[in-house]
Amino acid sequence: MDRQTLERILWTSVIFLIALLHLVSMTTGHTAQGKNINPHDPTDQSNKFRDPEFVRNKEHVKEHLEGQVDTDEKEMTDEELEFHYFKLHDFDNNTKLDGLEIMAAISHVVPFEPPEKDMSVNQIADARVKYFSGIIDQVMLDDDYNKDGYLTYLEYVLSRRRHQDEP
Repeated sequence: MDRQTLERILWTSVIFLIALLHLVSMTTGHTAQGKNINPHDPTDQSNKFRDPEFVRNKEHVKEHLEGQVDTDEKEMTDEELEFHYFKLHDFDNNTKLDGLEIMAAISHVVPFEPPEKDMSVNQIADARVKYFSGIIDQVMLDDDYNKDGYLTYLEYVLSRRRHQDEP
């Protein structure tokens, strides 16, 4: 293998490991206040990535932009908030979100609680990954228009605009 391929594999592995460790170590995260989301319902794997409240949560965006962007989040338009939300989770700066980046984006706002109290750390991690994988699969099915396995910024915006009137 050439050096570029090895570096790509290494960075992909590092990003995956960081995302997995983040998920395992989280006991509570940001929650979608006022949302009626049942984290124990494996059938509720709807496309939560389109929820306008996730993107417009100015406190969440502000928390991540602190020290990075010199702009007042209170003055941001909805479009600017959407852009920053997307860019904040595009860890490799390729203007596309892969499944792990989408998982990082939604895990901030979609609550997850272990379905059973007496689960081991590994069982909780497996349940969390299974839950978020179902949501990510639905996002990709609905929004990855060119079916390349990534969500481009254009696909993200088109999907959000097309589905603004959805409940």
